[in-house]
Amino acid sequence: MNIILKYLKKIPIAFWIAFVYVGFGSVSVCSLYPDDLLYGDWAIWGYLFTFPISIVSFIFRYANASILYPVFIIQLVMLIIVFVFLYKKMGR
Repeated sequence: MNIILKYLKKIPIAFWIAFVYVGFGSVSVCSLYPDDLLYGDWAIWGYLFTFPISIVSFIFRYANASILYPVFIIQLVMLIIVFVFLYKKMGR
């Protein structure tokens, strides 16, 4: 029973770490172009910090900057991948 409780405590921590990291990467990718709402110098630093999970979204955004919903779909998939990775790493 204690083992189950130990893993249940790690689920929210892993989820929130993944959510903040991938969320910051999503906002950074969606703020790279001058026409974007949150455009600024911070976006390139945010993108570089989240580079491993934002590269696919950046490539899509570079190819087609006008639509954003595929970027959020890609980042949702990355959120699931990062969450599973963190959950497995925290379980050890």
